[in-house]
Amino acid sequence: MAVKRMERAGLVKRERGRLDERVVTVTLAKQGVRMLDRWRREQLDSMDEVFEPLSAAERKDLRRLLEKALMRESPPHRSLPSPGGAS
Repeated sequence: MAVKRMERAGLVKRERGRLDERVVTVTLAKQGVRMLDRWRREQLDSMDEVFEPLSAAERKDLRRLLEKALMRESPPHRSLPSPGGAS
């Protein structure tokens, strides 16, 4: 089980429910928080490298377009277009 491995590695803590021992709450341990923070910094650095060729205006446009595309309440369900644009 992944949670057991993460717990053994010191990344998460498990706590049984007081009223119902079947309930288990899993939270990040300090080491898990540090690992997540490091991962987030690495991801941001990678994204900076990817978008480095874009000007500030192009980055702003890209952000606006991505927000528009991704912030829908319910995305349309349709098949992916075939290669070459034919449906």
